[in-house]
Formats: sequence, C-alpha cells, structure tokens
Amino acid sequence: MKKFAFLLSIFLFFVIISDAQNSKTVTFKLKITNHLPVGWGDKYEAVILDVVEGSRLQFGDTIVFGKMDFSGKDYFTTGDIRTVCFKNTHEKNKYPYLPAGSLTVSILNEIWEIVSIKK
Repeated sequence: MKKFAFLLSIFLFFVIISDAQNSKTVTFKLKITNHLPVGWGDKYEAVILDVVEGSRLQFGDTIVFGKMDFSGKDYFTTGDIRTVCFKNTHEKNKYPYLPAGSLTVSILNEIWEIVSIKK
C-alpha cells in the first residue's frame, strides 16, 4: 500500500509539472520588494502573493522581471501591489541574466513576456 501511495504521488507530481510547462499564461498578484532602474528599462523583484491563473511551480515564491516601457503611465515602485499576466514564449533564455525586455525567466529557463499589468 505504501508503494502504491508513493507511485501515485510521483505520478501526480509529473502531471502537475507537465501541466505547468504546457501553460500558455500565468497571472500573479505581486508585491514589489525591489526596484532597479537599468539602461533598457526597469528591473523588479517581487513576492508572489497569489496565483490568479496558471501555476507558480515554474517560478517559486519570488519573481524577477523587467519592464521596458518608457511611457511612464504605470510606473510602480517598492511596496506596490500589481496583478501581472505573463505569456510563455517557449523560447529558452540564452543568457545567465535577465535579458532586456518586459519579461521574466522561469526556473526552467523559459522566457515569459508580460501581457498586462493591473493595479
């Protein structure tokens, strides 16, 4: 019986992981914990407060993302809370750092572009 429970838990883990990898979008409620202006835009670190859509498995409890929008309409800083939606590009990050753009990189090294940001 213990073997069956163990095998079932492993099976469910792989189903959840494969579902997370196949997800096209994820939406998180984030609290900004760090803001760094960089040459191409802004780099943010945030705590994931809630998963609105998708799965946090590929991202962990914190997320680092970039925003390359110089319009200044939705500027935010440390302590702000935003709901951010990301779309999976299914492209791998070629660099050991966050590339320039309005995006994030998952634990699986996939690039996720920002689709929308809401207050």
